[in-house]
Amino acid sequence: MDWKSWHPKKQPLAGEWDVILIGSGLGALMCGAKLTRAGRRCLVLEQHYVAGGYAHHFQRKHKGAKYLFDVALHQTGSLKNGAFMRQAFEETGILDKIELVEMDTAYRSVFPGLDVTIPQDIEEYRRLLKEKFPAEHEGIDRYFGIMTAIPNELARMGMPGLETAGDPSEVAPTAMRFMTSSLEDVFDETVEDRQLRALLAQLWPYIGVPPKECSAIIWAQMWYSFHVGGCFYIRGGGQALSNAFCRVIEDGGGAVKLRTMVEKILLDEAGRACGVRTAAGEEFHAPVVVSNASAPMTFNELLDPSVVPASFLEQVNTLPISTSIIEAYVGIDGDAAELGLPEHELFLNVGTDPQEEWEAVRHGEIERQGVLLANHSSVNADACPPGKSVIEAAILAMGEHWIGLSEEEYATKKSRITEFLLDKIAEVIPDIRSRIEVIEVGTPKTMQEYSLNPGGAVYGYANLPSTHTIFRPQQRTPIPGLYLASAWTFPGPGFGGAMTSGYMAASLILADSKG
Repeated sequence: MDWKSWHPKKQPLAGEWDVILIGSGLGALMCGAKLTRAGRRCLVLEQHYVAGGYAHHFQRKHKGAKYLFDVALHQTGSLKNGAFMRQAFEETGILDKIELVEMDTAYRSVFPGLDVTIPQDIEEYRRLLKEKFPAEHEGIDRYFGIMTAIPNELARMGMPGLETAGDPSEVAPTAMRFMTSSLEDVFDETVEDRQLRALLAQLWPYIGVPPKECSAIIWAQMWYSFHVGGCFYIRGGGQALSNAFCRVIEDGGGAVKLRTMVEKILLDEAGRACGVRTAAGEEFHAPVVVSNASAPMTFNELLDPSVVPASFLEQVNTLPISTSIIEAYVGIDGDAAELGLPEHELFLNVGTDPQEEWEAVRHGEIERQGVLLANHSSVNADACPPGKSVIEAAILAMGEHWIGLSEEEYATKKSRITEFLLDKIAEVIPDIRSRIEVIEVGTPKTMQEYSLNPGGAVYGYANLPSTHTIFRPQQRTPIPGLYLASAWTFPGPGFGGAMTSGYMAASLILADSKG
């Protein structure tokens, strides 16, 4: 499926709709597609010139060669036959509009004295760990048992697609026991070896906090989605996925309007959401409004805070916001797989103490951080011409260190981080600098400007034991007719979390419409 096969239809827009969605991130698009399939006419309003939020790509050219850089997608899970997200894709009609690329390996981890390639398959993964750490045989089984029990129990409690069944303490004893626990707490009950713990926690940058601060619930859901639901890339990248959703919405009588900033959510005399006003002064009306904007922006800017219940507003404004990211997008001459980077995901770690690395992130000490390298051209044939490669290098970063700098300070800092990331790529492709044809570097400032997320947050709220899933704002808000669909709400971050939020928002809207 050609990623370029969707462009917004040029059509006059009616003033009245069944549903208006603010923003076109995956939460909104999933919500819009599900509602469209249920017969609702949906209008999606997006401030950017491209749909998708973090699920979009941008293009750069060099002497006729086109490079496509995926802004955020590295891999996503839960897309094997029978998995929840695959069922959601089938239900919303996008599965036949995308091409899934399943990967045998999840990632490769390089630590001082340890180099391991992690398989996607859960039993292969278990066998590999027992081979490498025979003294931790029983602890590894306990760890795998907890990681599989939590998602399965949550599903039985009533996660998407399944009905609630019984008392949570009886239906989900493991999930309830770890509901306010960290990943480190899970380790304390399972494995002791420091190197093994670091290896098991390798994907903590995908969550944005280290094991001591990472919610065990969020971690188990992500872990399960990859090792049971499967590791997948989407040919054409995140943009292909977003385009597929947009086609479904438009084919069902809806519309996606780009370059349109929503300025206010309109309320009727009874205090119910009834539409939106754009920065250009246009008004569109609908009995249902879905916000894909950040929760802080939704309730502090798009609404007058005085109409929001004080306790809810306090939750929105006091939950800690997640980290941001710095990412170098590099197009090179040559096949990266042959040059030294065959893996689609390679973590180069500086040590085996994630907490120490997290302190480096918090203080902006880039040299003490590990780096994620990705060879997207190895899994996405559309990324660049044959004989070329698309490489990305990423580290976590706090928005406070990048936003508000003078132009000179920002340029100096950006130049420094660019050289650092290129040095890291050079550890596997020594002549990387001589091969570069295009390069762009995105910082927290970049992320904030394009996503409008405060601090350039990439995971919504921080994924702590006290701020995950049930502790976040839910899809149904205190403002009648207003719903949320994004990583800022239940159940959490990532492509999977945002799409699940959108699916659940649509389900609630349909249920509420029946009284």
